[in-house]
Amino acid sequence: MGSISSQTYIKRVRWNLGETLSDADILVPNLGSQWTNEQILEALNKAKDDAWDIIREAREDYFQVTGATVSITAATKEYDLAAAFRQLKGLRITTSGYEGIGLRRVEQDTTEFQDTDALPRQTGSIASELIYCVIETGGTSRIKFANFPGTALTLAYDYIRYLSDMTLSDTGTIDVNDEIRRFIEASATESLLAVTPT
Repeated sequence: MGSISSQTYIKRVRWNLGETLSDADILVPNLGSQWTNEQILEALNKAKDDAWDIIREAREDYFQVTGATVSITAATKEYDLAAAFRQLKGLRITTSGYEGIGLRRVEQDTTEFQDTDALPRQTGSIASELIYCVIETGGTSRIKFANFPGTALTLAYDYIRYLSDMTLSDTGTIDVNDEIRRFIEASATESLLAVTPT
């Protein structure tokens, strides 16, 4: 597993296509005589998504991250999940003495979730079960509880991460092993060669 910059990916695909540019020119969207950097970046992101789908189909746990945590309080119902969060795989309370509190996923648009969400916070009482859902707000995944826990707790969660889109940047990176990197580069190169260059 290694971090590879978008700039390096574009440089390698350009080399495969026989159309190299300087490192500085690789970061300019519309540069390139046959294929623009923007077209190459689009092909790379499509190939990255294809690789993710193929790998997940063959080995469901490949992109699984275990033991991420979120600290919840008695006064807040929504919390950000990891930046690369794609799907929740497991959730448990790790605060000593509170491991027995139940956690149940209920969709936010159900009557049960909405009725529980409308109840006021009850100070001093500890919920025996927390009802939650996972929501997307502004590109961020969040966990939302319908009821307040009554005390501060730590939740550990396991999730499937996604591979972030590459951008025209010399600082943005993607973490993949060499086999996946080669697939992404080859797939992007092939898809670019299949279309008529501009």
